[in-house]
This record gives sequence, structure tokens and C-alpha cells, in this order.
Amino acid sequence: MDPLNKSEKMLWNSALGLWRCPKCNEQGVSEGDCPRCGIHLVMPKPTAFKVEHRGVTTCSECGNGPLSRETAVCSLCRATLYDDPTPTRTNKMLIPSIAAIVALVIGGAVFIPIAIRQTKSSALRQVKKMESTVRDRKAKLKAQTQAANSQDVADAIELMKQNAMASQRVSSSSQAVIDPESVEVEWRQRYTVLAPAIVRIESRIVGGKSIGAGFAYRHPNLIVTASHCLEDAAAVRVIYTNGFYSDNVRVLYNNPYMDVALLVVPVQAPSFLSPSDGVEAGATIASIGHPLGVNMMMSYGTVVGRVGEDEWLEMKMPLDHGNSGGPIVDAQCHVLGVASAVYKFDHTQSIASPIWPVEDFIRRNPAILRFQQ
Repeated sequence: MDPLNKSEKMLWNSALGLWRCPKCNEQGVSEGDCPRCGIHLVMPKPTAFKVEHRGVTTCSECGNGPLSRETAVCSLCRATLYDDPTPTRTNKMLIPSIAAIVALVIGGAVFIPIAIRQTKSSALRQVKKMESTVRDRKAKLKAQTQAANSQDVADAIELMKQNAMASQRVSSSSQAVIDPESVEVEWRQRYTVLAPAIVRIESRIVGGKSIGAGFAYRHPNLIVTASHCLEDAAAVRVIYTNGFYSDNVRVLYNNPYMDVALLVVPVQAPSFLSPSDGVEAGATIASIGHPLGVNMMMSYGTVVGRVGEDEWLEMKMPLDHGNSGGPIVDAQCHVLGVASAVYKFDHTQSIASPIWPVEDFIRRNPAILRFQQ
């Protein structure tokens, strides 16, 4: 190539970030002779900065723009472009952002403690309100407790003297059938001991009847059941395992707060149960009732522990509607409590009322136990 045709030209930066020859557009060239056209190329001088104003980037030398972040050479004045080092190019949102953060920090420091105190105060008010409601409920239930006086006990004894069996048996659908073969092997013998003392409680209520369980306790004429099995009942029928029943039922003691009730019936049960001396947590227990109307079904479980000052019995035992009022017994077939309720979201967790309120009533009225037919 003729050296006389050589002249110096500034290299241009392409969009790909590669230097190119301004004469023949050869890509990837560097300072020196262009390998394609032979022109002498020199690197441009850093003479301008990229200036940002109102979101538009321009060349500080000629004002050409807008420019992208990747532009290294101004296409108008051929100046090499660098980022503007001056502190005036501050992000226009930075100061407002810092101000907002500072305001949030100060506001949080001032208002969060106030909100916490208000929340605590509201929670305390709710707790106090709940405690007041519970106290009122307890007082109301305790006020509803019916305990027989001496005349009531005398009347109960007279009722026990009648000892009149019903004139007919119940229908086969309500007949209680004792079936030891349906019981777990280790409890079969205990089942045959317990079953004759179990009764079926049928309460006539508005719209039909409710079914619960009960058991003869301390005397063949005394029946213990759950208080809620008698709630809103216009009439109560006690059905025995031998198929006979009695509608002549007298409520001798009713404690809605502890959910226990003591009935006196002229018909004697084939056998009766006695109180337990107590068991420890983890002990095996059982109950007989009529879940969902099915007669004489045995449930098994273990003791979790006693709950509260009234000593409710918490159990790991599956129960259902119709089990209420049935006895919770230990391995010796002695009564620990009365089936009362199950947890709403876990029917394997249940609660039994303690038997001590009934024991306390009987202790204050021993005449009902001294009666012998």
C-alpha cells in the first residue's frame, strides 16, 4: 500500500464495544495501521463526560444525546466519553428516599411503643372480660345446681321402695345387647362385670330425643349421668340391659357446672359400680356408652391427667355423641369420672367430669345408701 496515502484517523467505538476504522469500518482494530485499508489509526483522547439531566444522558462537549450507558465515543464530536465524576449527578430519588426512611424510623420509634401499649391494654381488657364472663357463667351454673333436701331424700327412698318393673320391654332397636366378643380380649371379663350396671338415657326434647349413657352407682336404684344429657328434657327414660325401662325418674342431684347428675329410679339395676381410688397419668382406662345410638360400645384410652382445681379428667380416648354420661373406669372397673365432652377438632381427646361432686352429695345424705329392698 502506498505510504503517501496514509493519514491519522481516530478510532470509532462500535455498538458491540469494539473499536472500528472510521474509513472502512473494519471491526476489532487497535491503534496503528488498519489491516484492511492501511490508514493509520490513533486512540481518541478522553475529552468529554456523559452528563445526565432530567433522565437524559448527553455529551458534555457537544450536547449530543441521548446516549446509552454503553456509548464510549460521541458520534458527533468523536470524543471519548466517561461517566461524569462530579457529585451533582446524584439520583434525584435518593434524597427523598433517605428522608422517607428517616421519617419511618422516627415514626416507628415514637408510635410503635404506643401501639404496643394500646394492644396490651386491649388484650388485658379482653382477658378481664373473658374472666368476668367465665365467673358469671360459673356463678350461674352453680346457682342452677339442684341438691335434694331431707324431704327430697325421703321421697327418693319412697320411690326406691316401689321397685316396680315396667310392664313391657323396650323395642328391639333400643334393646341393649351385651356382646363380650366385640370387646378387646384383655377387657372382655371386665366388660361382663361393667355392662349390667350401664343404662341408656333417652331424653324427650323439642324435635325428638337425645341419647346418652348412665350407670348405677353405689346403689342399684341410683343412676349417675352427665347433666347435659338432661338439659331441656320434658321427660327422661332409663333403659336397662335386660330390656326393661322406667319413665318414673327423679332427679336427686343436678350440677350443670360439673356436668354430673344423680337420678333415683324405682327399677333396680342388675349391679352397680363403686368409686376408684385414683390412677396416675398413662394408666389404661375404658368406658361403655352408646355412641351415635349404637348400644353398649366399649371405648379404650389412657389418662392424660387432672385439669384445674375441680380435677376434671383429661383423656386420650375416642368418644362421640351417645357416650356422654357413661362411666370412665380403671382396670379394676371402679369409676374415675363421667364422660362429658370431646375436643372440637380431635375426637380422640376427651374430658370426663370427676365423680367427687356425687360422692360429696351422697356423703351428706347417707340415708339413700342405707335403704335395702
